[in-house]
Amino acid sequence: MKLSSHIAQGICLGPVAYYLTDLRTALVFSASVVLIDIDHYFHYIYRKKNLSISGMFAFYDEVWERRESVFGISVFHTVEVILLLVAAGQWYPMLRVVVAGFLVHMLFDFLHLLWYKAPFVRALSITEYFIRKKNYSPEMIW
Repeated sequence: MKLSSHIAQGICLGPVAYYLTDLRTALVFSASVVLIDIDHYFHYIYRKKNLSISGMFAFYDEVWERRESVFGISVFHTVEVILLLVAAGQWYPMLRVVVAGFLVHMLFDFLHLLWYKAPFVRALSITEYFIRKKNYSPEMIW
């Protein structure tokens, strides 16, 4: 899903979060809906050894065009990271709001992938990634 879509989601859902909570919580929630995707940039830097933000968008546009034949992972979009944040939320309650933002983001991502008939292009777990990765050739892994 495009960054602009997630920004729009954060903007639209922010007032709902504000109505239900307070301004700080709403801002953290809205930011979380968008900033979870920073893992795409970290992944791009790791894969391409390049810091170009425009290069990252081009890379993921190419991945999207090949979505029927590729497989990858976005680490912040995994069960393990969510569980880690939930656990840390016991000591830092605002992390629960971050988890809520991440889950909303992941829901929209999954619905988007489902709409385009590619729901399993991305692993939902780090463990799943390493198990399924064996079934793909290196040029199919992103």
